Amino acid sequence: MRRFTAVIITLLLCACGRQLTGLGSQDLQISSITFHDSYPATITGILPAGKPSDFAAAADSPLIQSITMSCFSPEDTSGLSEVNTLISYPLFYSIISETGEPGTALVKIEQKGLTWEPDYILSEENGDRRIYASAALENMTVQTWQADTVRFMSPENIQVTAATGRITIRQGHSHIPWWDAHASEPVHIIRYGWPSPGRWNPLVAVTCPGKGRIVSWTEQVFETADTLYFPADSLLELNLAWEQEERGYDCFLSAESRSDITITWEIEWPETMPRGAGIEPGINIIELNPGQSVTILYKELY
Repeated sequence: MRRFTAVIITLLLCACGRQLTGLGSQDLQISSITFHDSYPATITGILPAGKPSDFAAAADSPLIQSITMSCFSPEDTSGLSEVNTLISYPLFYSIISETGEPGTALVKIEQKGLTWEPDYILSEENGDRRIYASAALENMTVQTWQADTVRFMSPENIQVTAATGRITIRQGHSHIPWWDAHASEPVHIIRYGWPSPGRWNPLVAVTCPGKGRIVSWTEQVFETADTLYFPADSLLELNLAWEQEERGYDCFLSAESRSDITITWEIEWPETMPRGAGIEPGINIIELNPGQSVTILYKELY
């Protein structure tokens, strides 16, 4: 009922002034969009014409978490208190100047349906291997947005990177390039306890001295110095079984190739296991054809 009443008020108000759609992408001159990894994006802009109350009523949508308006004069706040009782999202507003000339409002929208995450791809073409980093965007707002500045924040709300210029955020999935750099020939390794503790990890390692910033909260890539590690569970399935013996455990690490090419894997044996056990290592290198499996034997000694 509140939604229906808000729509009726919007139609009555807009009949006397500029027709507003209630879509921020069309009604606002957007200066910046700040993306977060999981919670709403922050859109800032100016309402160039029309009454702020008309826009606030027309914008009523479940994808809006809140709207904040900074009005240029007391006159620009006309109707906002009434609209605030009818819309489904919180509306906050203030006056920039008690003596200012009417000029509509600065607008900040907390907009659901816009998220990002860092994306890193290892690519090879004509013998040239490169890492391509980009901001992977998801736009589920059914709007196409344009902004002069787009910022990308970490889960700790720290800016990771930004892009400037007249940037278009289209509906669905898209990418904004970040950086790219040459990478070495990949090495396939099996390592215990890192990056995921308590298990053997298949990894693709490359050196990339010219790399840009790496952020790893998505666990898509990890770094130590100039080396990047890409988890490779899609290439190799690992399973561990063991039998208890007098001095420790006989361990059986089965490895089955999921790759469509032959890959040589190097096993990096730790000196000790996290539980304090010593280790009697097995073989150091295995070569697996597509679909081939092998069992690696080693001992944990206490």
